[in-house]
Amino acid sequence: MKSSGNNSQSEKEILLPDGRPVSERFMKTVSCDTGSVQINTDSIMILPDLEQEYRIISELSSGGTAVIFLAEDRFLKRMVALKSLHRKHLSDPKRRRAFIREAQLMAQLEHPSIVPVHGIAKDSSGGLHIIMKHVGGESLRDHLRRLREMYAAKKLSRAGERKSLHDRIELFIRICDAVAFAHSKKVLHGDLKPANIMIEQSHNVYLMDWGNASVMEDHPEDTELKDTISGTPSYLSPELVRGEYMDCRSEIFTLGLILFEIVTLSKAVTGKSPRELLLKIRDGKRNPIRHRFGLQIAPALRGMIKKALHPDREKRYQRVADFAEELRNYLTVFSCKDAN
Repeated sequence: MKSSGNNSQSEKEILLPDGRPVSERFMKTVSCDTGSVQINTDSIMILPDLEQEYRIISELSSGGTAVIFLAEDRFLKRMVALKSLHRKHLSDPKRRRAFIREAQLMAQLEHPSIVPVHGIAKDSSGGLHIIMKHVGGESLRDHLRRLREMYAAKKLSRAGERKSLHDRIELFIRICDAVAFAHSKKVLHGDLKPANIMIEQSHNVYLMDWGNASVMEDHPEDTELKDTISGTPSYLSPELVRGEYMDCRSEIFTLGLILFEIVTLSKAVTGKSPRELLLKIRDGKRNPIRHRFGLQIAPALRGMIKKALHPDREKRYQRVADFAEELRNYLTVFSCKDAN
């Protein structure tokens, strides 16, 4: 598994419109479906020995919480990815529990577009490691950047972009399916963004990095408020910025932001500062749905983006599955037009 990109400090610690840090805002979650995953971090007392089963080959990336390594399974002779809790956090019981919780949650989300977890292990110095499928290829963020560069260099034609857009929407639908599946298990990903979507050369697509995931509660009024919000400013929902509870429709808004970027090759919300960015998100302001290089965008596709990005969550798609279904229907018509 390659890293989907390191999050800079400015992405995580930003000021809210009222001038306070995001870490001072509160968040609670509410469920949209049934069948929750089961999390119990106190149940794991003894973990397998990493060094007996895996050989670390190289470091792939490093973030604030974990380091990603490429490793070889000594017995099965396959390459895997190790997500290893940073040494500086090993003495923190809260960090250790959160790391084990992430592994348990991911292991129960078995879906073709969610990166598979093979296990969790410790090493001789007390380190914790999640063993996962090694995913090659590039992130959606890097893929979109490459397309923009190709356009700027006149290396991509309008006909080529039309085919590319069709393929990008197909990949996006698979990510919607993965998010819908997680929601059916009462899980919110918590950090949906192009950098956390990996595309293999075989066109398999995976939703990565579940470190900010949360299990939704049935009754928001009974939910204990959390003292932090994690996420990337450009991909937050209005209600999250306002400090309201987060639910499935909040992630539908974020998916709408990603679809906007996939279709237009530009971000939906931009600002000169984190505060300006958050003010725009809070107030439901976004850029026009206009292709970066002047290509026409179908009215049906434009309408789906607008609905997903409605400031009022009651007027968005109410389920990710409904959003994905409309996109599938659109692609069917899109393909029929090409055939004619």
